[in-house]
Amino acid sequence: KRIDVYFKPTSEGKRTSLATIYSNDSRYPELVVALSGTGIAIKPVRPKILVSPGNLVFGDIVLGNSGKKVLNVLNVGDGQLEVTSVSANSTSLTVSEHVFSVVPEGSHPLVVTATPSTKGTFSTELTLESNDPYSPKVTITVAGRVVASQGSDFGVRADLDPNSGNQEEL
Repeated sequence: KRIDVYFKPTSEGKRTSLATIYSNDSRYPELVVALSGTGIAIKPVRPKILVSPGNLVFGDIVLGNSGKKVLNVLNVGDGQLEVTSVSANSTSLTVSEHVFSVVPEGSHPLVVTATPSTKGTFSTELTLESNDPYSPKVTITVAGRVVASQGSDFGVRADLDPNSGNQEEL
């Protein structure tokens, strides 16, 4: 007959014990069996998010145009990374995806597009939320400068007939 013995340690380290089997066998009314096992700690599987670069700098963007940059989302952990939300605190910033997964030791390119509507410098934030137990929210700064295209700051008026007072904008 077969007897199954299970070992379920509650902590790390070597354990030993004896099991006694009783029977109605007159020659061996009891049998003592030595048992041993080693408890090991199982490392929990966890994702770990890392973004590269740490901040996105667009440089100069011509007013009316867009700039694109790639933010690499890395998983340096040993569990599947689930990015559950990508959001910006500005409507001038859009991303290629809002929800995606990254395998352990893998990366995922996230395209970030800036379409600012006013001249001058801009700075906003992009936040990624994930199942990383230590960094469930990662926020980066997105910055740049919006410049006017050549000549867009100046209008030209031509006085076609100086006597009539008619002017035409070119």
